[in-house]
This record gives sequence, C-alpha cells and structure tokens, in this order.
Amino acid sequence: LLASRVLRDFRHQPALTRPAIALVALIAAQLALGVGAWVVNFGWPVWFQGYAWAERHVIVQESFRQAIITTAHVANGSLILAVSTMLALRSLRLVQGEARGAVTLKILLGAAA
Repeated sequence: LLASRVLRDFRHQPALTRPAIALVALIAAQLALGVGAWVVNFGWPVWFQGYAWAERHVIVQESFRQAIITTAHVANGSLILAVSTMLALRSLRLVQGEARGAVTLKILLGAAA
C-alpha cells in the first residue's frame, strides 16, 4: 500500500520512489525466505508431502543451509526496518519542507498586500 501511494502521488521524488520500490522487493524476498525458513525448520506441509520433488528439498535440522536461510530471513527483516525508517524520515522531511514553504509564501503574500 505504501509503495503504491508513493509511486502514484510522489513519482517526481526519486528520494521516495527508490526506497519504496526497494521495500516492495525486500518484502517479496522476505516472504520467500519465510517460506524457505519454514520448510527447512519444519518440513513441507502435510498436503504437500506427496510430491517427490518437494521431499528432496527437506533439509536436515541444524544444517548449513538451514542456518543460511534463517540468517538471511532475519537480515532481510532488518533491511526492511531500515528502509521503511528511511522512507518515513524522508517523507517527514518532505512534508516539513512543504509546510515551511507554505508559511514563507503566506508571509511573502501578506507583506506584499
């Protein structure tokens, strides 16, 4: 929702659009890593275990692959937090800048009248 709002209303602000696009990509990666972390920790769901190709991808617990996927999932979550914080701070700066500009414009127009 945030990315669609930023891309719709603030297309001309690359300082907002780039982090919004990155946030969408990070969230998609987080979902994929979350599924991967689930599979390596708990195996496939019962309704999915009949597929031979899925059974080949169950990881032995405490394996290197499990550690990598779980660590990537946690690190990606940290990146999501950082990018969303950066996007919020940049948005705040933009809103405060517009508010200062409006006050300055009122002062200039008031002084001219």
